[in-house]
Amino acid sequence: EEVRRTYSISSGPDDDALWITIKRFDGGLFSPHAHATLKSGAAVEAMAPSGRFVLPPSDGQPRTLVAIVAGSGITPVMAMLRHALAREPETRFVLLYGNRSVDDIIFRDQLDDLKDRWLDRLVLLHVLSRDSEGDVPDLAGRIDAEKITRLVQTGVLPADAQHFFLCGPDTLIKTARDTLLGLGVPRERV
Repeated sequence: EEVRRTYSISSGPDDDALWITIKRFDGGLFSPHAHATLKSGAAVEAMAPSGRFVLPPSDGQPRTLVAIVAGSGITPVMAMLRHALAREPETRFVLLYGNRSVDDIIFRDQLDDLKDRWLDRLVLLHVLSRDSEGDVPDLAGRIDAEKITRLVQTGVLPADAQHFFLCGPDTLIKTARDTLLGLGVPRERV
């Protein structure tokens, strides 16, 4: 049976292969099959890439990019993050990434490697809804309007960033968009 699904490219421009990331959903039509049968090097039929959730081209000037994502919403942002860090030496990237627990963090090792490699250009903040981060309340629970507001007001999420990328559950996207707009971030930057 033919099944069509949309997946995001998660590899960057300098990676050796084109990567997509498929999160397994029990009861799903394709993801359990993909996890059980597809192996590295397997051939799948795919359509050409499409969509408009992409990293806008750089004009060569330093810029700051912010992504607010949760769960598998990291997938398209991972490609943007890899691209910006590899190809734009003056670009800073701030990633606010929500998950249930440390074990649920998709790309955890790769994100840690990127953070270590570009310590002065990548700010990586994990917000965990089911694990406590101790004395940092803004990194525990769900990403909500209150957290986003505090992080913008303290400059952790710079309000003057050139682009804000939002990806994840609809409620996160709506909350983040409305909060950023309410804080004065121009709509064309979100």
